Amino acid sequence: MLTTDQTPQQPPVTDASKLLRIGTMIRELLNEARRAPLDEDGREHLREIYTKSVAELREVLSPELRGELDDLTVPLDGTAPSESELLVAQAQIVGWLEGLFHGLQASAMAQFAQQQQAARVLPDADTSGYL
Repeated sequence: MLTTDQTPQQPPVTDASKLLRIGTMIRELLNEARRAPLDEDGREHLREIYTKSVAELREVLSPELRGELDDLTVPLDGTAPSESELLVAQAQIVGWLEGLFHGLQASAMAQFAQQQQAARVLPDADTSGYL
């Protein structure tokens, strides 16, 4: 990928499979947290998972997306957060990840369409003659 000044540009996501695994895990944790009330130990454990998941996500994102993630994540430091704080924090990340997935899909489809269009414009090779 090149920018307008022909310098290499970092891809938005360096490890898509890791991003999908973390996103799926966070979504499942959110669903589980909604189903059952959590005691203080459970909330503390979810806070630790949330914090580690955000750190793991940061590793696979471009600097621009990392900045977006930093802007929307809620620091859950200190004591065990309330159930509602956990739910809101996880829902924010799940929503952002789903938007990111849709954006990446749309970008890939647009690239594919451009490649298909470019392939149609190229002249057919002359197969009747010699090299």
